[in-house]
Amino acid sequence: MKIESSSVLKLRITGLSDLDPISVLLEDLAPEKGQLIITCAGKSWTHYWGAMGNRNIAQFFSMAGQDYLACKFAPELPDEVIDLDAVERDVRAHICKLRRKRQLSARKAREDYRAICYFQNLEDLEELEEMLTTIYGEEWRYYLPQCPNPPYVYLCRIIAAAKEGVKAALGSDMLKVAA
Repeated sequence: MKIESSSVLKLRITGLSDLDPISVLLEDLAPEKGQLIITCAGKSWTHYWGAMGNRNIAQFFSMAGQDYLACKFAPELPDEVIDLDAVERDVRAHICKLRRKRQLSARKAREDYRAICYFQNLEDLEELEEMLTTIYGEEWRYYLPQCPNPPYVYLCRIIAAAKEGVKAALGSDMLKVAA
């Protein structure tokens, strides 16, 4: 059996506007290797970095970009999702445009215009595939209006607060890269 020790720092960040308290666990496992765990409101995000240059985990985390970190902590979480509220408006505008160009008959334009008002979720959109293919093309799913994904925005707010907390707790001198 081999037993190793590492340097661990736990910070608790409180008094945040519109966020529950955040805990940040920074662990330097070896030179240029570290792991970070963030917890907030019963959820946690973690990632291990095996190559951080000549920085410790606090320095690396403090300097890394927010989107980069969000992708590491939650790789399955998209930054944008289909904006269901905007889909109906956008599709109707495209129907009118196609009708003006005489690419849709009056009857077909009326049918499509009515059909789009009945969708309520992504599964309903799949049933309108023929219409959406006519409007946007074969890859219609990629052309639907997008909006920021609320869980992604929430995670980015937590990451931003955690980064500020780490910077404040460790001070600017401790975050400088060793020469």
